[in-house]
Amino acid sequence: MFQGCTNLRKVVMPDLQKCTRTDYMFFCTQRGHRNWGSLETVDLGTLPSTTDATFMFYGQQKLKSISLPDLSNLKTSNCMFYDCINLQDASLKKLDNLDIATDMFYNCTNLVNVELDDMPSLTNANQMFAKCTSLEYPPTLTTPNLANVGYMFYLCENLNSVIFNGASFGLN
Repeated sequence: MFQGCTNLRKVVMPDLQKCTRTDYMFFCTQRGHRNWGSLETVDLGTLPSTTDATFMFYGQQKLKSISLPDLSNLKTSNCMFYDCINLQDASLKKLDNLDIATDMFYNCTNLVNVELDDMPSLTNANQMFAKCTSLEYPPTLTTPNLANVGYMFYLCENLNSVIFNGASFGLN
């Protein structure tokens, strides 16, 4: 929809109730050359029908915070916030159907606060928080079906602890 719009700074689209796909919506790279996005403010309201958010905000390096209160049908979020290096706060709600979240927050080096609802359907979280070097305490992850956690917290240098399904372990 806005792929390659490198000067876009603000988007307000409060009524996306019927939008089923938001993949590549704000993706910012063109023909192999990275032209980083300028998106600073996003208000998308709720996205209850969205099933695929792959590469949705890829390369939006000025985005500092995001709140998506209803992702109840989201199944795939691969690279959703990939290289959003200035993203500090993310709140994603109603993630009951999320199955694949590979590279979701990859290289979000300033990410500090992440609020994620329970993800009972999540099976693949490969590199989900890889290279999130500022992340100390990720959210409690209620993910009873999680099978692939390869490199999930790769190079998260400041990570202190992680809680999966109520079990906690240190990473020192």
